Amino acid sequence: ESKAVVASNVMYVVGQYPRFLRAHWKFHKTVMFKLFEFMHETFPGVQEMAVDTFLKICQKCKKKFVVVQQGEQMSFVEEMAGRIAQDISELEHLHICTYFEAVGYMISAAPPVPARINVSPAANKERLVAQIMASFNDKWMKVLASISSTSPLESLQDQQLLREISLILRVNERMVGAVGAACKEQLSRFYMDMLRIYKLCSEYISNSTAQHGTQVMGYSHVKLMRNVKRDTLRLVQTFVDMAATGSNAQEVGMTVQQLAQQFIPPLLE
Repeated sequence: ESKAVVASNVMYVVGQYPRFLRAHWKFHKTVMFKLFEFMHETFPGVQEMAVDTFLKICQKCKKKFVVVQQGEQMSFVEEMAGRIAQDISELEHLHICTYFEAVGYMISAAPPVPARINVSPAANKERLVAQIMASFNDKWMKVLASISSTSPLESLQDQQLLREISLILRVNERMVGAVGAACKEQLSRFYMDMLRIYKLCSEYISNSTAQHGTQVMGYSHVKLMRNVKRDTLRLVQTFVDMAATGSNAQEVGMTVQQLAQQFIPPLLE
């Protein structure tokens, strides 16, 4: 308990002095690794404070994480890509979402690529998003494999699978909310499959309600299906909101209309 009190006090103090952190990289990096350590602390409240402090520091010091600091071989966000699974292994789903939102703010500060032929100005951000989201993209492929291996509707009654789908969608939504239109390539990877799962959940709920009445809304797997539908719509809405300005669309070399044409029609089918 005393260790947890010390940890919470340390996190509170470092969260209040971002200017000091920006001016002292070695201390800053030590603080970040200490936060990762606290994410494994089992005392109530410590993990939550660790991810909240992590988010606050990433919002206020984001530029420090996307450039190679003196004495380092790579930027901090690239270094993180290899340790994400370890960092989040003991976090609850809500805290995992906060973790990825924080990393998204790091990525949002990545400098644009100088104007070149066939290279998006947001290429640096797109590359970092792909690196950071690699483990969750692998999880998504496993979800699709699981659905394809048996009857899709049968698979989607698996509560653990539904929770996994919701987490993947929520993590992506947090990333999109922090990074913006530069998540276009990331979203494109699974967009059509996400809509297919949304449609399957909708059809299952409609058919079950028609056959057995509104009582099915109280069933655990139906509640989880409704969560998947909600998380799908939130992800699309967040992306549309972030990409709806001309400057955000231009970052990925497209107009707002072109982005809308790519993502909206499949949603309405």
